[in-house]
Amino acid sequence: MTSRGRWLWITSALGLLATPAATEEAPAFARLRCRPEAGPGRVLCELEVGSRTSERLAWADGLVVESPAFAAPLRARIGKSQASAAEATRLRLPIALAATAEGQGTLLVTARWVVCSKKLGCRSGATPTSAEVRVGSVAEP
Repeated sequence: MTSRGRWLWITSALGLLATPAATEEAPAFARLRCRPEAGPGRVLCELEVGSRTSERLAWADGLVVESPAFAAPLRARIGKSQASAAEATRLRLPIALAATAEGQGTLLVTARWVVCSKKLGCRSGATPTSAEVRVGSVAEP
């Protein structure tokens, strides 16, 4: 495992430790979508991170944990400064992949977040999410 791979694994593992218990719903959500592309080149995905309530989303970023072999991420970490849209309770982060061939695979991203309210203070956590990456005319099974 490369040092970058170890770093991503460690940060993902630490994020999971900060995630609320399975019986408790996390105060934030994460959704990942990737636009299908006709051929190799740039693949655009979007990570949306937001508060489930009216709590303020104080901070968020996205870590690319795994990508398909044919579509490498241009950045492993996407922060608030790269946001395509930002509101008090929601943030949209663009994720770009460089596809070198046609194919279909899964992109895994961990969204890390901090939500704050006057009543509960600030809480942090991490939410894993995934999306299908499709490049070219991939035959359906």
